[in-house]
Amino acid sequence: METSRRDAMARHLAGLLETAREAFAAADPETVQRATVYSAAAEHLAPLVHTTEAAAFRALAVLCGERWDGADPAVVEALRHILVRITVRYEVADLGPVGREVEIWSGADRSGITRQRIQQRISWDDTPADVRARRLEHGDPAVSFQLYP
Repeated sequence: METSRRDAMARHLAGLLETAREAFAAADPETVQRATVYSAAAEHLAPLVHTTEAAAFRALAVLCGERWDGADPAVVEALRHILVRITVRYEVADLGPVGREVEIWSGADRSGITRQRIQQRISWDDTPADVRARRLEHGDPAVSFQLYP
């Protein structure tokens, strides 16, 4: 039993590493930040469509309009079937870390729709450029984006 848990953990970590490698291969800070958001959402969505986090990540990236190679069409379709909406909200205070909340609405079936919120703290430097610009130029303390649909 211990060996199967260890094998499952190894597969899980391998999938996360694959996802990270894909994201960092782009070497574009904005792409890395989008990939971080997709990864957080994929962690929640993978069990709902019975796939790995890496497969859910690639499919989710495609659904959100990214050109990401290797997305399994069956996983893309499975996510399309259960996803209702994904949003990300940045709360930028005058000092301190920036709050990022990823909100996932899923389960468009008989069991009803569920909402999952993933809250993260990121540095100013890791905040997307357009969010920083809106804070500096317009004073917007919060900026939201709808990633899907």
